[in-house]
Amino acid sequence: MKLLVTVALLFTAVVRGYTQKGKVYNSLAEAFANPDQVYILNLNNTGISSLPEGLFNLNNLEVLHLDSNNLSQIPEKILRLTALKELHLSYNKFVSFPVNLVGLTNLEVLHLDHNQLSKIPEEVAGLWYLKEISLADNMFREFPVAVFLLANLEHLYLGGNLLNGIPVDPGKDIAWEKFLFIEEKLNPINDNIEIAEDREASTIRRAKAMFDGIKGSIKTIKDAKKINQEWQDIVTGFPEALNLERLMFLKSLDLSRNNLMEIPQGLYTLTGLETLNLSHNKIFSVSGDISR
Repeated sequence: MKLLVTVALLFTAVVRGYTQKGKVYNSLAEAFANPDQVYILNLNNTGISSLPEGLFNLNNLEVLHLDSNNLSQIPEKILRLTALKELHLSYNKFVSFPVNLVGLTNLEVLHLDHNQLSKIPEEVAGLWYLKEISLADNMFREFPVAVFLLANLEHLYLGGNLLNGIPVDPGKDIAWEKFLFIEEKLNPINDNIEIAEDREASTIRRAKAMFDGIKGSIKTIKDAKKINQEWQDIVTGFPEALNLERLMFLKSLDLSRNNLMEIPQGLYTLTGLETLNLSHNKIFSVSGDISR
């Protein structure tokens, strides 16, 4: 009998927990009265221009709706909401990306549409678990390449901006700087002497292939190892090229209502893409087999 009572009590507690998780709190007063029971909070269209202090004490908060307000910045205290998975900030007054969000490492959904954003900082890469981001109806004239750093992104919404295209390889300028930097570092040690044929000098041969004209010499295997290490030290820290191909998990992409004149080439590499919206652009012809 005791066992049955215990099981019944546990079942009741579990059901109550699931029920509580699904409850949407629409009042700050009610939420602050039950801080540990608040999982979903709706503060849409409340006219707030800053976040109330008590909000940061809702330790179990997972979904926060702040649409249609007057917010223009997010304080660092937001990082206290370590359980937050969804954050809705549409129809506010953001002119720059709220970088304090980057520390929300469990965030999966972020909506910032209908603001005045024009750039996304590289710090956004810190939102490692982000699966969905909406940047629709902002002021982007250039594609925000920083979103390519969101390795787990599945849904990207960029409709209603002023985009002309997606850079095929926005990392090429970085690559050119990398080339010049390596050339500058290797020139002093590669000056009109033959390159050794030792197999362990393969890295130097790669350098020779990269910029024909630089000659070098490695007289011993010891030198080869030393130069190989120098090479590794030189190239370490340079970022890889950023492009659409990095979003290997992308399932849906909305680029509607922009100024695109052709199908972005990188789309052909997104083999997991299920939904693509290119409506209301200036695309008059399609080259290649987009069905791939």
